Amino acid sequence: MNKFYTLLSFLIVFAWQAAGQVVDTFAQWKWVAGNTANLIQPAYPATKGTPGAPTTYHPGSKSDPVSWTDTAGNLWLFGGCYNLQNHFNDVWKYNPGNNTWTWMNGQSGLGAPSTNTEKTGALLSSAGVPHSGNMAPGRYSCAYASDSAGNLWVFGGIRVQNSTRRNDLWMFNSTSNEWTYLNGTTISPATEVTGKYGQKNVPAATNQPGGRGYGAGLAWVDNKAGKFYMFGGYGVGGGTNTTLGYLGDFWAYDMATRMWTWIGGDTLIVTTKKSVYGTKGVADA
Repeated sequence: MNKFYTLLSFLIVFAWQAAGQVVDTFAQWKWVAGNTANLIQPAYPATKGTPGAPTTYHPGSKSDPVSWTDTAGNLWLFGGCYNLQNHFNDVWKYNPGNNTWTWMNGQSGLGAPSTNTEKTGALLSSAGVPHSGNMAPGRYSCAYASDSAGNLWVFGGIRVQNSTRRNDLWMFNSTSNEWTYLNGTTISPATEVTGKYGQKNVPAATNQPGGRGYGAGLAWVDNKAGKFYMFGGYGVGGGTNTTLGYLGDFWAYDMATRMWTWIGGDTLIVTTKKSVYGTKGVADA
């Protein structure tokens, strides 16, 4: 009898293990679009908003762009750099249902330095007001996150000219195809922009994170609270010191009041300072 139960237990365990190992025989790569050559330039349609097959219209080769997915399952692409010498501010949408790319927003072509142009974008409305003619300036390696409505939130990033880091915050509405400038330095910064921290946990209209990028920092959106959070990155801290380094500051942007709050971390770049762990599972200031 004992042998019977031992054998039965073995069979049950074996069957359970076998059931837990699911092999997807359809997990294969499929080449959907794009070119096999290196450093491909973008192919823009004559007018924005015109979809076309990937062999006709497509973004060019780029690295460190922004990507997100809207509520309809479309894939979106913004900015990026080409060969580390140029940047973009174009916005593209890819529809996986019909395999088409659409140039939706932004300027065509490369931005500085080899083209001698700067993708400064366009700002045709006041802060917090969307406009069909607004365009975020060119950049790559920026902090970004998307919200539950499929909107993109983007902060900072590198501009190739002078290799300086931006500290502006923008929101792109993928439904209306409009940019909204929220705050930060609107002109292309010639030097690194330091942060204005204010008092910890006290929101203020004068608070502003410093520029950061290429080491973009981590960002996410709390949809219920209506806040955009951002942590760290590579840039400059507060005060007048424009020395570049790694940041450990933590910020929250309130979408309703349009104000930043410095939540935690240091105002200076991290040199020898290490994390302060405290006790695992126990919150402490």
